[in-house]
Amino acid sequence: MYTTDDEEPAPRYGPPPAVMWFVVLAVVTLVQWFGTWAATMWQTHGMPRPLAMVLIMVGPVLLLLFGPVPLTRRRLPVLVFAVTAVAMVLYYGLGFPYGPGVISFFLTVVVAVVSGHRLVTWVGAWCAEAAYFGLSLGLRPQQPPTLGYVGAHVAWLLVVLGLAELIRQRRERILENVRTRREEHRLRATEERLTIAQELHDVLAHNISMINVQAGVGLHLMDEQPEQARTALSAIKQASAEALGELRSVLDVLRAGEAPRNPTPSLTGLDLLADRTRAAGLRVDVDYTGERRTLPAPVELAAFRIVQEALTNVVKHAAASTVRIALDYGEHVLSLLVEDDGRGHTAPRLPGTGSGIEGMRRRATALGGTLEADALDGAGFRVAATVPTEPKA
Repeated sequence: MYTTDDEEPAPRYGPPPAVMWFVVLAVVTLVQWFGTWAATMWQTHGMPRPLAMVLIMVGPVLLLLFGPVPLTRRRLPVLVFAVTAVAMVLYYGLGFPYGPGVISFFLTVVVAVVSGHRLVTWVGAWCAEAAYFGLSLGLRPQQPPTLGYVGAHVAWLLVVLGLAELIRQRRERILENVRTRREEHRLRATEERLTIAQELHDVLAHNISMINVQAGVGLHLMDEQPEQARTALSAIKQASAEALGELRSVLDVLRAGEAPRNPTPSLTGLDLLADRTRAAGLRVDVDYTGERRTLPAPVELAAFRIVQEALTNVVKHAAASTVRIALDYGEHVLSLLVEDDGRGHTAPRLPGTGSGIEGMRRRATALGGTLEADALDGAGFRVAATVPTEPKA
C-alpha cells in the first residue's frame, strides 16, 4: 500500500574518492620525480640540480596540502594553481631538462576549473604561457622559439583547458542528477507521510467517533435499559478492536516495511461499515447500481475511505437521523454519493478537525477523480465523488 523507508544510497564500488586522490597524487609525484631524474641524466648526462627537483615538487606538495582532499582541511585551488604555474615557468624558463614535471601543473588547472574558478584559471594559464616564452627569450635570446614550438605549447594548453571544462561539465551534471534524485526522494517521502497521516486520521477518527457515540448511549441507558447498554458496549468493543487492528497494520508498515497484518480495506466492508453506523442510532440506506465487481486495490481503498470519512463527519457534526449511500459502478468511473439530513454547514466543528474533506478530495484527485462537498438546500450535507475504475499511473 505504501512504504516509509528512506531511500538508501546506491552502493559504492571501489575505493573511496579520498583514497583514489592520494593514489593519483602519489603516482604523479613518483612519475615527476623519477621522470625528471631520468630526463636530466638522458639530456645533460649529469645529476639533476636541487633547484629543479624542488620546483617540480611544488605542485604535488601544494595539492597534498590544499588540494581537493587537503591535509590542512583548507582547499585553496587558486593558490595551488598560481604557485605551481610560477614554479613551472621558472623550471622551464630557466632551461632545466624537459620531462614530466608539467603533469602537476596540468592537474592544478583541472582542479581549479572544476572548483569553479574558470576565469582566473584561463587567464592565469595563458599568462603563465606568455611568461614562460618571455623568460626563455630573455635568458636565451640567441635561441628564439620557433612557430611550431609555440604552436605545440598552445595546443597542449588548449587540450588541458578543454579537458578541464569537460570534467567540470560532467561533474555538474552528476551533481545536478544527485540533487534531482534527492528532491524527488524528498517529495516522495512527503507524499508517504501525508498518506500515512491520512490513513491514521481515517482509521482513528471514524472508530473513535463510533466509540464516543456508543459510550454516550451506554451511559445514558445503563440504569434504565441495561440490555441496550450491553449492545452499545459490544459496539464499542468491536470498533476499538478494528481500530487497534488497522492501527497495528499501519505501524507494521512503519517498522522496517513489514507487510500489513490486515487486508487493505475495500468496498466489501461497506455493509459492515453501514451496520456500525446504524449502531450509533442512524438510519443508513445503501444503494448499488451497475455491475458490482472487484476494482483495483487503490480504487477500492479510496472509495471505502471516502465513504468512511463522510460517515464519520455525519456522526460527529451533522446531528442527522438518516444517511444515504449510493454507489454507481460505471464502465470507467465509480461514482459515490453520501447524503444526510442533518444540519449541513451550520454544524459546529470540534477542536482539531477540518482536514476530513480535504483528505477525501486528495484521495479522489490522486487517482484522477473529483470530489464535491456542500450543504443541501434546506437541511443536510452531500459528498459526491467520482473515481476512475482504472486509476492513472
